[in-house]
Amino acid sequence: MRNRAMLILLGLCCAAVTLSCDSTPPAPPSTAAAEVARIPLADVAGQTPTGVISIAPDAKRIVVRVRTTGGGGGGGGAGGLGDPLNPTDAPIIYDVAHKQLEPPSLPVSENEKLVALHFSPDGRFLVGLFISSQPHRGLRVFRTQDMGEMFATQTDLHGLAPITFSPDGKSLLFPMPPDEKGRFALAVVNVVSGARRATMPIEIRAISRGVFRGMGFTPDGNHVYGHQAKQIFIWNVASGSLVTEWNWMKTGDIAAMGCTADSSNVRAVMEDGTIASIDLPAANNVRTTRLDVPSVPPNQPPHIAFQTEWSFNRAAFASDGASVLRDANGRIDVFDLQSGKFARIIALPTGAAQVNFAVRQGDFVPVQLQDGGGGSIAIVQLPK
Repeated sequence: MRNRAMLILLGLCCAAVTLSCDSTPPAPPSTAAAEVARIPLADVAGQTPTGVISIAPDAKRIVVRVRTTGGGGGGGGAGGLGDPLNPTDAPIIYDVAHKQLEPPSLPVSENEKLVALHFSPDGRFLVGLFISSQPHRGLRVFRTQDMGEMFATQTDLHGLAPITFSPDGKSLLFPMPPDEKGRFALAVVNVVSGARRATMPIEIRAISRGVFRGMGFTPDGNHVYGHQAKQIFIWNVASGSLVTEWNWMKTGDIAAMGCTADSSNVRAVMEDGTIASIDLPAANNVRTTRLDVPSVPPNQPPHIAFQTEWSFNRAAFASDGASVLRDANGRIDVFDLQSGKFARIIALPTGAAQVNFAVRQGDFVPVQLQDGGGGSIAIVQLPK
């Protein structure tokens, strides 16, 4: 009798364990992102916003790219109004307080066209990118306060890198035009004077592999990092030398890069949820771990499709480098890097379709919305 009772008790315990193992784990806590602006994408006076280029540090002014299909002559001009039969893209500023688009107040000569505009992280400067009849693009830096020009230089995209500020807003990185021997390089200059701080050569073999993405400075400004589809790069700013080039060999591409707040560790997140970590300043060893996520499905192709629900192909590191943010179709999933676990959810406005982490300014992020009437872009502030 006693043995039978023990067997029944054991069976009940096993059933309880089985029920516990098979039950859905509780959802992590959810915090809503605060919406600070909404930019309609419907045609307004012949101008259709198509995306965000840059966000002011206080999110009160948003540089958007607009497609102009009406208006007068197609001269240079900051607004870039064009021929209705030949629509053109141009940057324009959305004033959040007045909920209206306004042309940038930069001086633009008749033979130039403004094609991009970027706020510095501290909001003190604006960088304008211009095209003209010359073979190279012009880059000009202005004071935000009075639009006084600080300096001008030449740049060329050539798939190298976007224009990138250091976190303190004192340095600017941009791709240089190729020299007389066809060699490519990135330049780091002082934002106020244009004085060269560093030149970081780029080998032609790297150029042939594709576009550089995720370019950034470590918080102390001593290193610059970036990636291509499968390669990670880290440069020493003082010497201009490449200190790390590392190749990811497994499923998916490199999705994003970031750095810890103390500048001691550069990290990359792969589309499959793998984290690569590189200790600075030595940068001589790359360690990989994986977030606490399901295994990659079998027979997965080398490049993960953009719309694949389980992947991290739309991801970024939090500002402090302590967690990974993943666009999860209408919300942002936050993974803690210390434990690797799914830690919390950031709720987005109704109709959220896609988060554009590439133009994040601090904790302000653009989110594409499907809300009827042509849709809109919401600027949200992520909770701490």
